[in-house]
Amino acid sequence: MKTHSILAAGTLVLAGILAVQAEAQTATPESNWTTQCAAKDRNSRLFCSMEQRVVDAGSGQQIASIVIRTRQGDLAGTTYVIQLPLGLSIAAGVTLGVDTIPPVKLGIQTCEATGCFVGGTLDDKLLDALKKGNELVIGIRNLQDNQISLPFSLGGFSAAYEAIR
Repeated sequence: MKTHSILAAGTLVLAGILAVQAEAQTATPESNWTTQCAAKDRNSRLFCSMEQRVVDAGSGQQIASIVIRTRQGDLAGTTYVIQLPLGLSIAAGVTLGVDTIPPVKLGIQTCEATGCFVGGTLDDKLLDALKKGNELVIGIRNLQDNQISLPFSLGGFSAAYEAIR
């Protein structure tokens, strides 16, 4: 019973995305990226992150988010986590594209009550494209196999990334 209500809520969120999609593409503030850093204690290295969210302008409900994380002094790489709404086609996966660069297909790792998640290490090629780009587009398909594009402004990306390094 709980699963059915979660899926129904996810389907309603995805239905609202189509209406929000055009509005979200026109809203391109100078920077939508927020940054933060924290450590366990004074002697620990800082963990820093930058985040952007796509929010339904009418309800204020979050539709999707992307978080990019670094750890001070860690040369192993930068990681990302994308949170997506419920009610999407898991089999179709997710596409990630920057401007005119062909999108990369990614698999969905898990879904829980708060949404579905995709994550991994941000390679140098994609990081460079994000720094130079204007828009990141995350593509998903709903359960009716309709393509949905979730745009994220890359305005201010480079400055936010430099702040968390």
